[in-house]
Amino acid sequence: MLLLLAGLALLIPVTASGSDKLVASVVLATSSLRFFLTGAYHLSGGTAWKEAAGVTGLVLTAVALYAALAFEVEDVRHRTVLPTLRRGSGAKAFDGTSGHQFADVIKEAGVRREL
Repeated sequence: MLLLLAGLALLIPVTASGSDKLVASVVLATSSLRFFLTGAYHLSGGTAWKEAAGVTGLVLTAVALYAALAFEVEDVRHRTVLPTLRRGSGAKAFDGTSGHQFADVIKEAGVRREL
């Protein structure tokens, strides 16, 4: 049950970010699928679930390594080299300006004097 709940919990940030940060969302969605498949294997004991979880784990490894490489190269070179498929607010976060990132900070809890 814990694996199934962890898989469900990983879908929350995927849903929240939508398609703005596609590569990061794919990593989390693949991780969620891996948790679901492993949980299904532990609940049923079927070898098909075990094999599906294993294959998904290999895909997750490849996707996560690509994401780590793309984001690290982007951070070091201060520009996008490998596609990270950022859109909307995800693309604005890396455009070099920070004004839009702090525009709504005054409305955040902990910043105001009173809630």
